[in-house]
Amino acid sequence: FFGKFTLFSEEDSLSTLLVHFCTPPPCVCACARERVSCGGEPAGQQACFSASPLSSFRLGCDFLKAWKMPGLSQLPRFLQKDPYTGIGQEALWGLTPALNLLEALPSEALEDASGGPLTLVLTGMSDCRHLLRTLARARRLTQRPLRIYLHEPNLRIYCRHLLFLHFLLELDSHADLDESTHLFLEVFGNSKVRETTHSWIRAAAQKIARFLGYGDGPLAQCVSLDHLKSSERDWVEQQVQWWKSDKVLSVDVDVAWDTRMRSDLGNRYDSRANMIDWDYHMMLGDLAPLVKFPEYRMFRNKGHSFDYDV
Repeated sequence: FFGKFTLFSEEDSLSTLLVHFCTPPPCVCACARERVSCGGEPAGQQACFSASPLSSFRLGCDFLKAWKMPGLSQLPRFLQKDPYTGIGQEALWGLTPALNLLEALPSEALEDASGGPLTLVLTGMSDCRHLLRTLARARRLTQRPLRIYLHEPNLRIYCRHLLFLHFLLELDSHADLDESTHLFLEVFGNSKVRETTHSWIRAAAQKIARFLGYGDGPLAQCVSLDHLKSSERDWVEQQVQWWKSDKVLSVDVDVAWDTRMRSDLGNRYDSRANMIDWDYHMMLGDLAPLVKFPEYRMFRNKGHSFDYDV
């Protein structure tokens, strides 16, 4: 595992990260919340782009196309009416496609094996999609180590980042691939999980909590918490401790999801079946053809993204 990860305080600004950690180049910065300036770095050395789904979304797409990276050519129609509708106070998933950030760098920088670590700065991504795709394909593009800085405005997202990094570090090449895939998809996108997945989450939370409290375990080899405040680190640890407690079982997910739907739809809640049908066929169908209507309807009604039995 040749990546080194650093978590930042939620009060740090993106400009602070760029000044301290994107020099010298090469550096890739993926930002979902602020417009990014490359600060006059030479072309081909520092690749900065915005992946915001809101006002700067088109700007982000221009950067993606300029660097020959996959991206949406226009603002999705389902975001044009009201980008914040349905997102809620905490974003569990991002609104842009997963990217391999190393594709933004010139081939000369990737092939220079004698160079130092390549720097990636990810801020406001909401989930680990860019991180996972980049790590999965990194060995195909470069032999240089990676230095990855993660910045989120919500500390709870750091808990999910640590959980998925722990999942990667514990992957066993001899394990059942289908079972590992189901476990990952459940944790990533389902509001309810199987008993076996719940047991794995509790065991993983115990190991993550030990890393946060004592600096032990596989995560200690590749994750740095030095830039987090003590209060923020304690808060993250308390959240992870809650995952492995019996209090999790007392939460009624169906009621919580229904409350979120009522807040999202307002006086249209009683017509939600028609609203779901309209949103899929008039807005989402062309954007995500792989998502079938029964799957989309299940997610909208129950928060269940993947249709195998759990």
